[in-house]
Amino acid sequence: MKSIMFIHYRTGERDGVSLEIEKRAQLFRQLGQKVSFLSGFDPRYKKQKDIYIVPEIDIKRRLPSFLRETFFDERILDRTLSWLLYQTEEEKIYNQVVSVLRKVQPDIIFIHNIFSLAYHLPATTAILKAIDFHPTKIVAVHHDFWWERGFFKTPRYPFLKTIIDHLPPHRDYIQKHQVINSHSQKDLEAHRGLPSQKIGDYFDFDFPLPPHDDYNKDFLKRFGILENDLVILHATRIVERKAIENAIYFAYYLQKKIKKSKDFTFKGKRINKQSRVVLLLPNFVDLDSDAYFKELQLLAEKLNIQFLWIADHISLDRVKVNGMKRYSFWDCYTFSDFITYTSYQEGFGNQLLEAFWAKRIPLVFEYPVFREDIKNEGYHVISLGNQMRKYNGFNLVGKEKFQKASGEALSLLQNEEVYRIWANENFATAKQLHGLAELKKDLQSML
Repeated sequence: MKSIMFIHYRTGERDGVSLEIEKRAQLFRQLGQKVSFLSGFDPRYKKQKDIYIVPEIDIKRRLPSFLRETFFDERILDRTLSWLLYQTEEEKIYNQVVSVLRKVQPDIIFIHNIFSLAYHLPATTAILKAIDFHPTKIVAVHHDFWWERGFFKTPRYPFLKTIIDHLPPHRDYIQKHQVINSHSQKDLEAHRGLPSQKIGDYFDFDFPLPPHDDYNKDFLKRFGILENDLVILHATRIVERKAIENAIYFAYYLQKKIKKSKDFTFKGKRINKQSRVVLLLPNFVDLDSDAYFKELQLLAEKLNIQFLWIADHISLDRVKVNGMKRYSFWDCYTFSDFITYTSYQEGFGNQLLEAFWAKRIPLVFEYPVFREDIKNEGYHVISLGNQMRKYNGFNLVGKEKFQKASGEALSLLQNEEVYRIWANENFATAKQLHGLAELKKDLQSML
């Protein structure tokens, strides 16, 4: 039996990185290995002994947020004070990480994004130094890179430029650098001269969609969704690059078309002129995205679209928190009729695979990785094209794209048999190309 450790800023949540970590962890357990997690936050911490928390790693804490601001946005502190704060935070994290590594003695460590992003540089260098002190086999998994985010390209202090220019790091003990798309593979070679393995994203397509049962029977009522409303699920986190404004406009144009169309039945619902198009958002508001979230709420209000953010009532699994029932993230797919996936930048497309698994047809903006790595796999989607522009502070496709996509979506919803055929074909293709069987082979080879 080998000891496998996963390190990330935060684990056990509903973001794509956490979900990918959990898939690998489950497969390693199935292969008879011991699994542990090291992160700054994990909601399962009190229930699981294999989770080690170093609070200072959490990128949502106040100090890392402040350091990001002074490091990359507005130079609040002078150079000496910023360097002292950096070293103090780095030393705290280093000592705690070394302590955990001594205790767990992992044989292989998977480090996700900490070596490729600059959200919390003291944590990055502290963990790197701790592993220098306690070398073991490392797999560095890079879902995103700092140079892809304009925010990180202009550090305010010279010492920061030296640090990020060496990320991801060269180290003999890093057995593999893994990336999740072809573009990142080329980018890593060009920026750092590092070869990498392209792994994509995976999903357990044998995992059953939650049924309508006693636990979730009050789901619609709890959120004020009426029996004949059309539910559009937007399952991503709330962050600007997800371009959720396009999901709102799509819902608006679809609502207008439904009001002008004849009544029809979809999945037992009678969709008529009184039916509302409800945009359901079950995921959390991302780091530094509060202002963007408020703008989305105002836009939905202006367009008279039902914009239901229900993240406080959703967990990855069904649980009770302070006596209050929370539905699972997957329950949201059970009650959805259609999916929107409008990101203009993605490492791969976790929620896209989830849509295929749930047998729901997605609306997709054709972001670069979709065009390069996914589109040719042959999925049925409704497309918003591949061009956006800034308009009134939002990233939007053209009006004609909304008109066309909403018309295609309505025609598809009105023909439930075609919807079902498309959904089944998407499921079969995605399972073949992105099922856990492929990931399991890769993990077995590492052992």
